[in-house]
Amino acid sequence: MSLTHPHRWEYGLRRHPHLILYAGDGGVDVKPDVYSLHIVSNIQYRYASTVVTSRVANRANTSKEVFFTVVLPETAFISGFLISCQNSARHQVTYTGHLVSWLLKLGTSIKSRTPDTWEIDGNVYRAHVKEKEEAKKEYDAAVSSGQTAAHVVQSSRNSNRFTVSVNIESEKKVTFNLTYEELLKRELSVYNHAININPGQIVPDLSVEVYINESNKITTLEVPALKESNEINQENVTQDNPLAKIERPSDTSAFIRWAPTPEEQKQLNSEGVKGQLVVRYDVDRESHPQQILVNEGYFVHFFAPSNLPTLMKHVTFVLDVSGSMFGKKIEQLREAMATILSDLRPGDFFSIVIFSTNVQVWDPENNSPPAVDYYYNNNGETISDVTQPELSRLSVVPVTPSNIRVAKEFVSRLETYSSTNIYGALLKALDVVRLGHNLTSSNDVLYESPEPMIIFLTDGQPNVEESDPIIITDIVTASNNNASASIFCLAFGDYADLDFLKKLSLRNSGFARKIYEASDAALQLQDFYRQVASPLLADVSFNYTESQVEEGSVSKTHFNTLFLGSEFVVAGKLKSTELTGGLTARSPNGTTSLPFGLDIIVICPPFPPTVEPTEEHNVTNASFNGASLGLPNYPAASGER
Repeated sequence: MSLTHPHRWEYGLRRHPHLILYAGDGGVDVKPDVYSLHIVSNIQYRYASTVVTSRVANRANTSKEVFFTVVLPETAFISGFLISCQNSARHQVTYTGHLVSWLLKLGTSIKSRTPDTWEIDGNVYRAHVKEKEEAKKEYDAAVSSGQTAAHVVQSSRNSNRFTVSVNIESEKKVTFNLTYEELLKRELSVYNHAININPGQIVPDLSVEVYINESNKITTLEVPALKESNEINQENVTQDNPLAKIERPSDTSAFIRWAPTPEEQKQLNSEGVKGQLVVRYDVDRESHPQQILVNEGYFVHFFAPSNLPTLMKHVTFVLDVSGSMFGKKIEQLREAMATILSDLRPGDFFSIVIFSTNVQVWDPENNSPPAVDYYYNNNGETISDVTQPELSRLSVVPVTPSNIRVAKEFVSRLETYSSTNIYGALLKALDVVRLGHNLTSSNDVLYESPEPMIIFLTDGQPNVEESDPIIITDIVTASNNNASASIFCLAFGDYADLDFLKKLSLRNSGFARKIYEASDAALQLQDFYRQVASPLLADVSFNYTESQVEEGSVSKTHFNTLFLGSEFVVAGKLKSTELTGGLTARSPNGTTSLPFGLDIIVICPPFPPTVEPTEEHNVTNASFNGASLGLPNYPAASGER
């Protein structure tokens, strides 16, 4: 576990991991044989180091192309990569966000040291940046000559996809070793470690091993049935995995092994295993709601209190009803909203904003979606005859059975039409948030001001009023300064601009998710809402004694909202042997202060150094010393992300 760059822990605060492994060939006669696939994860204090080792043989009498693909978690980084071949040949490698190409003499191993250098037999080769087409041209030339060649690329569609394509000569073998590391994120009261497995064939030697070592007692440990579909299956979540063997050496450790025989693999899928193995666990929160781990001069502060009352909230749903939402998507949105509205708690407030070319704010007395007539002007632009009404105080709706019933009626009649006015919808939502703040703060009956949040869903890209995502993000963020609402974005389908929505959310104290177009889209929406449905604390600040921590080394220390089942993580470098300070936050009972000191500090035992992957690799141990990974320095994180 690396703490030399402690803000890396912060990168782990977004999503659970995904890993896909595939090996195939470019021909149709004799497929390359994946005769061994081992995946080993070592989790130390919620920090996972995963090694994937795949061995492939070309049994044909001609050269074959083999693909090795890993889809990394958003927050993971590669700390080691190695290709071992039997023969002497030329390698070409394309790697990282830019497509980078190397032509390398074959060594017995290739080890990733930094994003722009590789080491071969002790010699370091620096990368040369080339265009995608040029790199692919050089690779194709090597393949056409029958040589062993490797082409490594990160997919342009999915920035987390790492792919190697290797041309293997006849009767030769190749071994791939990839190591990546990540901080596990706590969501809905558990940590999820997920490994997607898809070798494309029955593998004689297939195993997945997960080692867990924690500072607190492991209270929850589950390995559900193999998830064989991307879609949410509630039955699958509750079923145990019969092939997973679980051992508990102590209260704070666990070992999971999943190693299906070829016959058991055939029972799962005749063409080989295709599914996701998930390990779900949590640690004792009752006796340790917060804990500071210290090792080799660095600290990591975990904060996840339990048994706190929830804050009141004012949630504004901003829903895309443009023409592209027609059909199944609008039906799934109606279904999801009906369930989400039922889950709102008495004492909360809610608002609904719908948008296409125009923006409408719903209130219980105006319970019909707009009937809009559109026509096109001489420039081909869509023109509407709708006049936008003034914002009504009735738009901020208290949660009552009658109001929920009327809101469900409104949502059930939503129809799709016209274009996508993201800019106007977000600014109108912030107007609603400010109206809600003014109304509730002047209400003598309320003893607290509700926590404002915006849940924004779209399946398209902005094309009305303002279409530049950078300008929209800047203007919305500036407008939100005096509204202080967390903005959570949902990108519905493949045509929404997920990168834009991620940046918008991160700059406004939220996060973004992709909702996949599938039969379970309504369940995806409901699961997302569950993550943000119960705010516990707001305006949370961690304050450490300045003389005890190194200036500029501490990661993010101010957070907008702590939700039920989540966790805050702060990391930094110590200047002394002590660490004291306090936490301040807004709770249902007003401003709360919580000091911390020696009673919550745990001195971790020294970890073994990180082991470079080899053909005979065993478990790697995450190390606090990030320098051993050879990774570049990053500036300490600051402010809202």
